[in-house]
Amino acid sequence: KNLLGISLKFPTAYRFAKESNDSFIWLRKEIKKGSMEIFIYEVPITKIENENSVVSNIVKIRDSIGKSNVPGPRPGTYMITEEAYMPYLYETKIDGKFAYETRGTWVVKGAFMGGPFLNFAIKDEVNNRYVVVEGIVFKPTAEKRNNVFEIEAIGRSAKFID
Repeated sequence: KNLLGISLKFPTAYRFAKESNDSFIWLRKEIKKGSMEIFIYEVPITKIENENSVVSNIVKIRDSIGKSNVPGPRPGTYMITEEAYMPYLYETKIDGKFAYETRGTWVVKGAFMGGPFLNFAIKDEVNNRYVVVEGIVFKPTAEKRNNVFEIEAIGRSAKFID
C-alpha cells in the first residue's frame, strides 16, 4: 500500500522475498516441487504506450525487470520472456481500470528453468503510470494450471488506494 498505492489479497503462505525503494516488490510462496512468485512494480505510461507494439513493449519491460531484479541460480543468469513464442495479449479491467493481460512463458537465460507467467499491466492515468502485477510458476514436471489460477485471482484482487 505504501510503496505503490495498491492493495492485493493473497494467501498468508506468501512471504516478501524482496522489497526495494525503486518500487519493486517480490512475493514468494514455496510449493511442493517448486515455487510461485509475484512481482509488483510500476512503469510510466509511455513505456507501454508508444510507437512500438504493446506486447513487445511489455516483453522489453519484463526482460529488463528480470535482468535487474530476478537472478537465476548461477551468477549471470536471470529471468526473461521465452524468445521462441510471443506472449498472448488481452484487454481487461481491474478495479474498474483498463488493463493489459499478458500470458506467456518465462525462462532463465543461461539455465534450464522456465514456466508460465501471467502479467497484468493496470493503467493508472491519475499517476501517469501502469502498475504491473505479475506472477510466475516454477514447478518442473508437474501440473501448473491451478497455480496460474491462483496468480490470476491475486492479480485481479488489486485495488487502488485513494
